[in-house]
Amino acid sequence: MTFNQWGTFNQWVSAEPAGDTAKPVIILLGDASVTITEGDTYTDAGATASDNVDGDISGNIVVAGLVDTSTPATYIITYNVSDSAGNQADEVVRTVIVEAASTDAPISLASPVTDRNAYIDSAFSYDLTAFFDGTFTPFTYVLTGTLPDGLTFNASTGVISGTATTEEIETLTITATDANSNEVSDAFVITTKTLIPSVNIGATGLIRPTLRETLRS
Repeated sequence: MTFNQWGTFNQWVSAEPAGDTAKPVIILLGDASVTITEGDTYTDAGATASDNVDGDISGNIVVAGLVDTSTPATYIITYNVSDSAGNQADEVVRTVIVEAASTDAPISLASPVTDRNAYIDSAFSYDLTAFFDGTFTPFTYVLTGTLPDGLTFNASTGVISGTATTEEIETLTITATDANSNEVSDAFVITTKTLIPSVNIGATGLIRPTLRETLRS
């Protein structure tokens, strides 16, 4: 304070600088909502934080929340930070959704397709669908190779049927395809044979007719 020549005084007041009141800003890295499948590995993308006075304060971010990838559920991860003046940033949130693993399975062989015998002049039927398994139905079937004479294949039902007329040995391949275009194949053999009468002298000495398989080489 000083007095001037007119008998009055002058007073100077120093203005204090305004305090730091600006909030830091958190920027989420990656998507705010993430969906993964049960059993997957989850690695959080993290976040960055900056302040008008303190600069980069990403290392001070406090992350809270856990993701259990073995349990389907919705999980929340939060990110918070404060600057040196105590200003708290607006909380940032990430949602992580763990979906249950699908129980669907592509088509596969339930067991190898087995070889079969067919007999001339005897009705024959072989259902190949029993050898395939999977959840993406319906299945379609393709048979490659040459069927013995008298036998036919139904691609809709997956069944070989008919009555063989000649003795043959044929190697065939069945390919099954599911509704999602997954496919599996297996090879097998159909042998057609002739049953001819033979004789058997029993303990009584009587001739008893039996049937004997023959196959021309």
